[in-house]
Amino acid sequence: MSRAGAPGTLAPDDHEGAALPTYTNSSSRSDRHTQTLSRRRCFQSTLSLFNNMSIFGRSSSSAPAPSAPSNIDAAATELEMVSDLFNRLVRSCHGKCIGNRYLEADLTKGESTCIDRCVDKFFNVNTKVGERIQAKGAASQLSQS
Repeated sequence: MSRAGAPGTLAPDDHEGAALPTYTNSSSRSDRHTQTLSRRRCFQSTLSLFNNMSIFGRSSSSAPAPSAPSNIDAAATELEMVSDLFNRLVRSCHGKCIGNRYLEADLTKGESTCIDRCVDKFFNVNTKVGERIQAKGAASQLSQS
């Protein structure tokens, strides 16, 4: 068993009960720490997106169980929408931030920063678009009644 902290070994880092490995290498420790933090922020953003959804939320005691056909259809539609959102996010940010040639096994500091900013912008824009669509839908419902 290798000891944590030795160059090139993995050291577990607790994140809400799940062990996320982080590399501990004294030569580029700050770069790897920045990459780990960026990956955690991306993971936390994705996790909060899933938790805010009705089917995937942690407080599902108030939500009905997806047993009725309409609830199952809604859950399937919601899962499809989340999958589409994730795939568009990966395609967009990967294309903008990571080149076609992989020179290193890990993300560089520039790639990591670019992906962090891209994911943040993607979710901010997606939230704003959703809010505008909801506002227009509410306005059209008020005008019809």
